[in-house]
Amino acid sequence: MKVNKTQIAYNRTRRAQRPQYIVIHDTGNPGRGANADSHFRYFNGGNRNSSADFFVDDTQILQVNNYLSYYTWHCGDGKGRYGITNANSLGIEICINSDGDYDKAFDNAVWLAKKLMTELAIPINSVVRHYDASRKNCPASMSNNNWALWSKFKKRLTEEDIDMEKLNAIEKDVAQLKTDVSALKNKMIYAWVDDNMPDWAKPTITKLMRKGYLKGDEEGKLNLDDNMLRMLVINDRAGLYD
Repeated sequence: MKVNKTQIAYNRTRRAQRPQYIVIHDTGNPGRGANADSHFRYFNGGNRNSSADFFVDDTQILQVNNYLSYYTWHCGDGKGRYGITNANSLGIEICINSDGDYDKAFDNAVWLAKKLMTELAIPINSVVRHYDASRKNCPASMSNNNWALWSKFKKRLTEEDIDMEKLNAIEKDVAQLKTDVSALKNKMIYAWVDDNMPDWAKPTITKLMRKGYLKGDEEGKLNLDDNMLRMLVINDRAGLYD
């Protein structure tokens, strides 16, 4: 997946050490249109006394800070009491806009966290919630049922990546197969020269049966479809059966 990059102009400080923690947040903003671009514009529009390194929605991952050179102000409310600070971490904000697909944003955040874990050699135990840094109820979208969705997020970090291009190709093939199967189920099969068979085909089929070229199966059923009828009629009109 592509990571789009830009740079916020406010609320960042020169970094003295590489990030040791990845802190997961959500924006807390369910408003329509409150996506990654919208949050970048907000935080880039003036001093908000807070910021983040990434905003993730259902359509994109937006990096808004050079996290190797600067740290953002995303978990300073904990004042380092729990060992996690702005200076030793980076922050990922998951958008929860009501007109977006939260499940897709969740998936994108998992992908990003795994990428950063590999890049920065950050162990899974150091992928934490904002709650772990300050006891703020964040990401609140994952806090229900004793943080069940957070447990799912952490579990996903240990699972093997799925090649989305291959998955999409497989899903496309499955959809085509379903279409083909449906077409086969609906295909007209002609067992006899009767009222079901098109009039344009009857003379040819009758001729071939009379000559012994078509005999059918053990029950005498011809089991011809439209394509087979057309082929036989074309050949007949070309004189191949005379």
